[in-house]
Amino acid sequence: MTWGATWSADPLTMESNTDQSLDRLSLATDVARFQVFFVGAEGETADEYMTRFVRYRIAEDTTVAIVARDADNGVEWIAYTTAGQGDLVLHLIEIQLVDRDRTPQIGELIAGSDEFDQSFKDAIREIEVASLPPFVIVECWPEYKQSILPEYHQ
Repeated sequence: MTWGATWSADPLTMESNTDQSLDRLSLATDVARFQVFFVGAEGETADEYMTRFVRYRIAEDTTVAIVARDADNGVEWIAYTTAGQGDLVLHLIEIQLVDRDRTPQIGELIAGSDEFDQSFKDAIREIEVASLPPFVIVECWPEYKQSILPEYHQ
């Protein structure tokens, strides 16, 4: 994974755990966080893993409100909000299977609703995972965002 000057690695949240088949790298700015996880698929499809991932997040944070979930070209994605210290926080998560469809790669961008647009642009411009953009849905995200969060730009 490579990243530009806007982002810095967060060593406190980096993780590599062979017992759990988990690798995680987290990047941060003053207003956003991008995380990429690689986990053992245990025979799950991207859809099945997304379902399990969402259940875990909902159990972890009762303020989770799912605003959209879809698939595009075999890549599962979800957008949800949480209530973070009085502000609405938007999470965009994309899951695709890599390594011959054996390993879920999870990309996640987290930012306050006011900072999300710029943070998304910064992530697309400055972050690469395996020499690719951090999100596959980059071309269609503006339309998705307008349809799932019409109040987002008001």
